[in-house]
Amino acid sequence: MALAIAMNTIRVFERALGGRVFCRATWQENETKYEPVERLRIHPHALRQAKAYYSISKVALPFGYFRNSAANSGANLPGGWMFTALSRDIVVRETTHTIVDGLHRRLDRRLVEPGVGRRHQWRGWINNAAMGAVPV
Repeated sequence: MALAIAMNTIRVFERALGGRVFCRATWQENETKYEPVERLRIHPHALRQAKAYYSISKVALPFGYFRNSAANSGANLPGGWMFTALSRDIVVRETTHTIVDGLHRRLDRRLVEPGVGRRHQWRGWINNAAMGAVPV
């Protein structure tokens, strides 16, 4: 499911931007050009914790899984397994991070350093773009 959601998100951005979207571009010093990375690796069971993120160094989306607490389970099975790769909003948000990183190689990383005041505004823009890009 994570792969299908990520592919749909990328397709929506490609349609909106009018061209191919790459996950990341690396700078080739000897040739003075950008070399795009065309593959995004998705690992749906990579972490045994309630976490998912975009790994810049691996150009991958590792998703976590965890056991739901019995006391605060809500509508879910108490003590059952929860998979972040099955959550549409999490997959769309992390895929949007890869697209933004591909648009400009320093755009996302420059604003995640400590002490940068615009960081939360930038993350909010990514969240809004992610949620507005892919209809439910």
